[in-house]
Amino acid sequence: MILPRAAAESSWGPRARSPSIRSSSTRRWHWREENTIKKTLLLLGVGLAGVVVGAFGATYVGAQGAAQVTRTELLRKPISGVEGKEVIVFVADVPPGAVATRHAHPGDEAIYMLQGALTFEPDGGQPFELKAGQITFNPAKHVHMARNVSSSEPAKVLNCMLAEKNQPLTLPAH
Repeated sequence: MILPRAAAESSWGPRARSPSIRSSSTRRWHWREENTIKKTLLLLGVGLAGVVVGAFGATYVGAQGAAQVTRTELLRKPISGVEGKEVIVFVADVPPGAVATRHAHPGDEAIYMLQGALTFEPDGGQPFELKAGQITFNPAKHVHMARNVSSSEPAKVLNCMLAEKNQPLTLPAH
């Protein structure tokens, strides 16, 4: 038996209706509510996936280790009239935040800063900063460390070294 609308409502408000007899405005309201919930769940899922990917990415990058200093040899030639010696010219690229740990070079070197800045920390000496356009001298086998303290700008150094023939660019610190 179908009751007229007035009979279906009590003093407490409209009686719960079955889905088949919902009004169009009620269906629209439920559809909007369901749509909002779906969108919220989708955004939460995407956000959670982003956090997971970010965590794995940070772990992967961290596992790659600190930025490394690269040295590229440009020239290695014997010095005329000086038996057993050669001139070696190389560029050292120092990424932001990278550190050239304690090391020495087998010969006297002139160090010219091409780009950025480095903080040099010579053993037994005061730390100093070398900026683009500046030059310094480093005696043979003098142990030192260099660091790029910038978090955004790479540093590039041109090194000219006079050393015994067939020596490596760097020597481990003792």
